[in-house]
Amino acid sequence: MKKHSIIGLIITLLSITGFAQTEEHLEKKYTITGGAFLKIDSLSDKQISLWPEVYVCYESNMRRHLSGFFQLNVIVPVSVDISFDKNFDDGIASHSAKGFGLNLGARYYINESLKGFYAGPIVSYYRYNHKYRSSITSRKEDEYSITSIRGSFVIGYQKVWESGFTLNIYSGAYLDHKNIKKFTSPTKTKDIGNVNLIKPDFSISVGYYF
Repeated sequence: MKKHSIIGLIITLLSITGFAQTEEHLEKKYTITGGAFLKIDSLSDKQISLWPEVYVCYESNMRRHLSGFFQLNVIVPVSVDISFDKNFDDGIASHSAKGFGLNLGARYYINESLKGFYAGPIVSYYRYNHKYRSSITSRKEDEYSITSIRGSFVIGYQKVWESGFTLNIYSGAYLDHKNIKKFTSPTKTKDIGNVNLIKPDFSISVGYYF
C-alpha cells in the first residue's frame, strides 16, 4: 500500500472517531446558569444534615455533541440536623454549615451540544465547616472541618428557548470520599478519619444561552 494511501486512511479513521477536526466549523456557544438546591449530608449512620446551596455554572460547547463546564457552589450558612438516635434529647436541631465547592464536568448531548438530553461525569472538590451537636448528654456543639472529593455521573436535559433563557435538570449519583477533622480549639483540629458514601445527585437551574 502506498504511503499517501496509509496517511489518508489514518486521517479518515481519526475523523470518524472525532479526534481530527472536521470541515464543519463549530460556532462557539455558551450558557451561564444559576440555581439553588437542598443538600443532604451525613457524619454518621444515625444522623443526616440538610442545608441550601447556591451555585453558578459556565458551560461551553467543545464539539457538536460535547460540552465542558465549570461550576462554583456556595453553602448557605444554616443547616438542619436530624438524629435517628432514640437516646437523643432533641431529634431536630438547627446549626450552621459554611464553605464552597468546585466542580468540573463534561456532557455528551444526543442531538446538539448545550441543547436537549445529555449524560456525563462530574468531578468535585468541597471544603466546608459544619457545627453539629453530637453529644447525647449535653447541648454542646462540635465543629468539624470537612474535605470532600466526589465523582458523579448524571443524566439530564437542557431546554433552550428562542429568547435565550435555559432550564437545566439532571439526576444521578456520586461517590463521596470525605476526610473529617474535629476542632479541638479555634485553631487546632483532630483527624477523625475518612468516610466513603454513595449519594443521590439532583439539580434544577435556570440561565441564559448565547
